[in-house]
Amino acid sequence: MLATLLRDALKNIDALGVDAALIQLATHCWFEGGIEGYDRGQRDAREEAAKG
Repeated sequence: MLATLLRDALKNIDALGVDAALIQLATHCWFEGGIEGYDRGQRDAREEAAKG
C-alpha cells in the first residue's frame, strides 16, 4: 500500500505541486493506518478519551 501511495504522490507533484502532493500523501497514509487499526480490532480512540 505504501508503494502505491508513494507512486501516486510522485504523479501528483506535477499536477498539484509539492505541498499539495505531500498533504494528500499524509492524509491517505493516516486514513490507511486507521483502516489497518480497525482491521486489527482497534476501536475508535476518541470513545475512550471521552469517557475520561
